[in-house]
Amino acid sequence: MPHRQEIQLDNGHSIHLKRIDQWETYGGLLEGVPTKEMNERIIKRTIEGVKQQWHFAPYLIQPRETLIKVDRDYPFGTPASIPEITCITKFDCFDTVQDKNMDASTLSIIWFQAEFAFPIDDKIQAQIRSIDWSQYASDYQY
Repeated sequence: MPHRQEIQLDNGHSIHLKRIDQWETYGGLLEGVPTKEMNERIIKRTIEGVKQQWHFAPYLIQPRETLIKVDRDYPFGTPASIPEITCITKFDCFDTVQDKNMDASTLSIIWFQAEFAFPIDDKIQAQIRSIDWSQYASDYQY
């Protein structure tokens, strides 16, 4: 039996992981250090990619950004990093959020964590549990 990730939300909904895509956040960075500006582009590009792929807006768990000290002026922006692994997920719930004639609801959640899942970082799981599913999820039919 495959591993099934289920999370019980604080508001009572039970959500089930249907898909997870992960990659190194800075996988294409060949030299230099990441910057605040680069991090903003990475986050924006990730959100836009999910919108194009799944046709609904994802929920972003805002990553913690850490400033990087460099010994000189850095010409490419303000040195800063976010966690090393980008995670894009799709969770489903057997409850609908608006239309009772639909079958279930779904939400894509994006976050960044230090290592590849599994497990999902405990702090991220706590933030997932606090999501107002009814506000952000979309209903669908099978």
